[in-house]
Amino acid sequence: MYEFLVGNPPFEAEGHQATYRRISRVDLGFPSEVSPEAQDLIAKLLVKEPTHRLPLEKIPTHPWILRNAPRHSLQQYLPPQTFAALFSSPPGSGLSTAAAAATSTAGGGR
Repeated sequence: MYEFLVGNPPFEAEGHQATYRRISRVDLGFPSEVSPEAQDLIAKLLVKEPTHRLPLEKIPTHPWILRNAPRHSLQQYLPPQTFAALFSSPPGSGLSTAAAAATSTAGGGR
């Protein structure tokens, strides 16, 4: 996702040693063009400790995904009740709150 948005790998550096050092330290930086929501999602995925990463089932309800993915593609990955709860809210009415509530009731809050 980082490479798609930015155009180069997230830990790219001059030489293999420097790249490895950035990877091992999770030395992650973002250009100013990357939205705060995209930065948040990427940062939650690129966490060194696997158990602290954003769980796979929560990715479809992340605010950046909800704002940028076509609804028909989300419908494939979300349970019907979650999809309905997310998109029955009027625009600007706290979509992330609706997403959190819908995910916890759909069993995504594991």
